[in-house]
Amino acid sequence: MKTYQISVKIKKPFGNLERQAHVLIVVRDPKGRYLVGCKPQFYPSGICRLIGGGIKKGESWQAAAVRELAEELGVEAKKKNFKLLGKVVVEAKAKKRYRLETFLCFYQITSNEITPGGDIREISFISLEGLRELGRKLESLAADDWFIEDGKCLHSWGDYGKVYGPIHEIAYQLMISYGV
Repeated sequence: MKTYQISVKIKKPFGNLERQAHVLIVVRDPKGRYLVGCKPQFYPSGICRLIGGGIKKGESWQAAAVRELAEELGVEAKKKNFKLLGKVVVEAKAKKRYRLETFLCFYQITSNEITPGGDIREISFISLEGLRELGRKLESLAADDWFIEDGKCLHSWGDYGKVYGPIHEIAYQLMISYGV
C-alpha cells in the first residue's frame, strides 16, 4: 500500500482533524458512475465528498468502510469486496498539530438501489474526471469563507479544502493507476 503525506498550515481545526483515522470510499455504480455524498445543509454550494467517515477505536478500516456504506448509502457490503488503494497521512498545523490517517479504498456496488443516510442528504453521480474536478473545487475554497454555526466561526472552508482537495486528487490518481 502506498502512503502519501500532506502537510498544511490551517487557521483553525475542523472536526475531522480531531479523529485519528477515517476511511473514504471511491464507490462506482453498475453504470460506471462514481458516487459522492452531498450535505447542502453543511457544505458550500457545489461541494460534495467521497463516501466515508471516522474509524472508531479498535475498528479496522474495512469494518469502518462496511459501516459507512450502510449508513451513508444503505448498501450492505462485505469486507472482502473492498480494494485498498492507499493511505494519506495529513499533518495539519494550527495552534497545535493534528495528524489524520485517511484510508482510501474502492468499492463496486452491484445494485442501483441506494438511499442517502446519516448526514448525507443527497448523492451525486460523477465521472472519474469529475472526481478530479471535485478535488480542484475543494482546493479552491476561499480561506475567508467560514462555516458559521450559532454565530461562531467554526472553521475555514479554505482549510477544509487544503486537506480534502489533495485527498480527492490522490484518489483519482490511484484509480487511474489501478485501472479500476
